[in-house]
Amino acid sequence: MESANTVGYVNVQTVQAAKNYIIGTQFESIGDTANQVFLDDLLTLSSTITPGTWTDGDYTLGNAPKVMLFNGDGYDYYYYIDNATYDEYYKGEYVDYAEYPNNPCWANADGIALKPYDVKMSLSEGFWFRSPTTAGSLTINGQVTASESVSVDIANAKNALVSSPFPLTLNFSKIKVTGQTVGTWTDGDYTLGGAPKLMVFNGDGYDYYYYINNATYDEYYKGEYVDYAEYPNNPCWANADGIALDPYDVTIDAGKGFWARGNATGKLTFEY
Repeated sequence: MESANTVGYVNVQTVQAAKNYIIGTQFESIGDTANQVFLDDLLTLSSTITPGTWTDGDYTLGNAPKVMLFNGDGYDYYYYIDNATYDEYYKGEYVDYAEYPNNPCWANADGIALKPYDVKMSLSEGFWFRSPTTAGSLTINGQVTASESVSVDIANAKNALVSSPFPLTLNFSKIKVTGQTVGTWTDGDYTLGGAPKLMVFNGDGYDYYYYINNATYDEYYKGEYVDYAEYPNNPCWANADGIALDPYDVTIDAGKGFWARGNATGKLTFEY
């Protein structure tokens, strides 16, 4: 299928064995116009990442590399294995074997290959990836969206795995908040008044950023002089001490996802 938009890829990073990574959905499937991407289109694993092997009753699937899609309450799991079987009546519908991928491929926990284009994700969705036993590289590929901005829904007191929809380094000045109750920083209150927050996985834990209406400005941010004019107006993103972020100081690498949590029903909008 041809695309009128730019087609590209991002080498997310070197993937270490037995480490978790939050990956961002920053491409659409080629030819798509609905801001969505299919799992088998998006991810390319290097040859050094060894597929797992399914064995009846072994729900680790031979320590297979896996994708974990957050569904709001838990996770849906998909595994990269070398001996997937093919279900002629996949989900009750006849599927010609020719429509299935060759092994190795993505499969469910029963070792049944996923019908191509069955598992889809939305642009700006984040998900977990883990390769339990082997290291390598992970690449996301597809079509760059033609949209200048993309919004994702954020619910009250719910976590959502999100990402920028653009395959670029993301700075916080490009993340807009609507429909949320802005938090207020109070000395000693590290919930920052229940403020909407972003949680960026750093490999061992999380870095937290809050959307508040009374951020202060540090003239010597991280030891370097910053003119107040460079800071955003309140409300804005701040750290746990209530100090506004220099807009271009805190960034999220291309290909990465992160958690967002709201305090009301609203949206995060990512601008190009």
